[in-house]
Amino acid sequence: MRRGKKTSNESKAKLTPESYQKYFEAFELEMEAERKIELKRFAANPILKPIPENYWECFETFNAGAIVLDKKVHLFYRAVGNDWTSRIGYASSKDGFLIDCREKRPVLEYPCEENIEECKVKSSPGLNFYGIEDPRVTRVENEEKVYLTFTTLTPTALRIGLTSIPVKSILKKSWDFSKIKLISLPNVNNKNWVIFPEKINGKYVILTKISPIITLKYLDSIDKIEYIESDGIVNGTGFVDWSKRLKGAGAPPIKTEDGWLLFFHALNKKGLYSIGACLLECKDPTIVNYVSKAPVLEPKEKYETSGIKPNIVYSCGAVIKNDLLLVYYGASDTTLCVAYSYLDEFLSKLTS
Repeated sequence: MRRGKKTSNESKAKLTPESYQKYFEAFELEMEAERKIELKRFAANPILKPIPENYWECFETFNAGAIVLDKKVHLFYRAVGNDWTSRIGYASSKDGFLIDCREKRPVLEYPCEENIEECKVKSSPGLNFYGIEDPRVTRVENEEKVYLTFTTLTPTALRIGLTSIPVKSILKKSWDFSKIKLISLPNVNNKNWVIFPEKINGKYVILTKISPIITLKYLDSIDKIEYIESDGIVNGTGFVDWSKRLKGAGAPPIKTEDGWLLFFHALNKKGLYSIGACLLECKDPTIVNYVSKAPVLEPKEKYETSGIKPNIVYSCGAVIKNDLLLVYYGASDTTLCVAYSYLDEFLSKLTS
């Protein structure tokens, strides 16, 4: 076949090692952008804000545990009022985005049976000094009760609190929680414990920390827990390359075909509280099979970069509703927001 004559532009477009390198780098950046996992923020964020008239939630409403019951998303959120006490409030959403019900009073408090100053925590990283904070909500398989774990502020340490409530009570908005039990040791700081929603090898499973390794406790019963031993909060980079400091688990794990989907919070290279994701082996969740190569959510929007404690995104709850992955997170320790992704798309990128 007769070849055509080269045009002047073709003659000039010779591929040199330098131009090839630039082309390769541009291609890599493009492919990395396509592989990047990023949750999409709800356009009407924040979905829950403090109410100035309510003394118990006039400063902060954030960090909600979440669960789907009767086709609704039920949110148990942390609220801080003008007495610097952290309590648990309740709201719900039919579609997972817009709040259509919100209780006027707190649904769960940690009673101080002593002089109020004797109950004051000595080492809280937050701005409140009393109460309970950062609830995680789990229903194990199809049991007729729901468990809540949370950080309890006590004079000697940050301890893990546990309570439960019947499913039917939540649906009726009858807040008959069991008596709060402190299940971590009295003189050791602990945070971010989450309960798995399924038994593994016939045992209940509680994740107590993720750094330097995933640490689990296997139990015959949750209701009969006395104390669970743990060496407390350990901050390290753990299994996350992009993290300056790996802090702890976020929402309770979600069972998927690719493993247990676990969100976690960590400080990124800039030192900002960010949210990452990983997939744990189903039968042995101490094995981390996949980790997001970058945060799936970082402080970016104004409501995430300004507030009571700026530059923080922090999740305690995530659910699947209508094939959508909904991640609820506190923004700047001030308001509650939601970010989302199609579950299949999220998992595909996480495992690629």
